[in-house]
Amino acid sequence: MREAVRAELLRLRSGWWTAIAFGYAVLLPYLIWSYAPDEVAGRVGEAAASGSRMWLFLMATPLTAGWIGSWLISRDYHYRTSSRLAWLTTRRASFVAGCLAGAIAGLVVAVAGVFGWGALIWQLQRGDDPYLGGLTWSLAAGCVLACVLAGVWGVLLTRLCANYYVATAITFGLPLAVELPLVLTWPELGGYLPDAVLALTISVVPGDFRAPVAFLPWLAGVGALAWWSHQRREHI
Repeated sequence: MREAVRAELLRLRSGWWTAIAFGYAVLLPYLIWSYAPDEVAGRVGEAAASGSRMWLFLMATPLTAGWIGSWLISRDYHYRTSSRLAWLTTRRASFVAGCLAGAIAGLVVAVAGVFGWGALIWQLQRGDDPYLGGLTWSLAAGCVLACVLAGVWGVLLTRLCANYYVATAITFGLPLAVELPLVLTWPELGGYLPDAVLALTISVVPGDFRAPVAFLPWLAGVGALAWWSHQRREHI
C-alpha cells in the first residue's frame, strides 16, 4: 500500500506543470472575484465586511482540488501506463492508494489556496488588516475539508470514466459550464449538485455539517461505480 501511495504522489512532482496546476487554487478565486458584482466581491462597503466577502471566494478552490485529483489518475490512462501498478500491488490497494493520494493533493491545494488567496487579498487591499481578518478558523477548516473531499472525488470520477479528456471536462469544465449557471438560476436544484455542495462546505457556519453530509451520497455512489469499473479493467 505504501508503495502504491508513493507511486501516485510522485505524479505531483512532475516539474513546472505541477506548479501551474496548483496555481489554479489562487487563479480561480481571483477570476470569479474579478467578474463578480462589486457588492458581492467586497469592493464597496466597510473593510471588515468586505474582507469577509472576499475570503468566501475560496469556495472556488475545490474545483482545483478535484481537477488535480483527476490529473493524478487520468495521465496514466492517457499515456497507457496504468498497468505499472499491477506489478506493485493489488486492485484494492491501487484503488485505495489513488483515493489517499487525491486526499493528500486536496490538502495541499487547500493550503495553497488559503495562503495564496490571502497574499493576493493583502496585495489588492495594500495590507489592510480588516481584510485579512475576514479569514476564520471555520472558513479555513471548511476549505481543507472541501478540498480533501474534492481530491477524492476527482480520483473516483477518473477511475469511472478512464479517459483524460473526459475526466478533465467533468471535474473542471462541467462545474463552471453547467453547475454554476444552475446554482444561479435554479438554486433549489443547483444547490444539491456535488461541486455546489463542496463550495457550501467552505461557507458554512461553525457546527453546520449539512453541506459535507449532503456530499456523502454523491461520493458513495460514484465510489461504488468507480470500484466496479476499476475491477473490470484487464490491465489492473
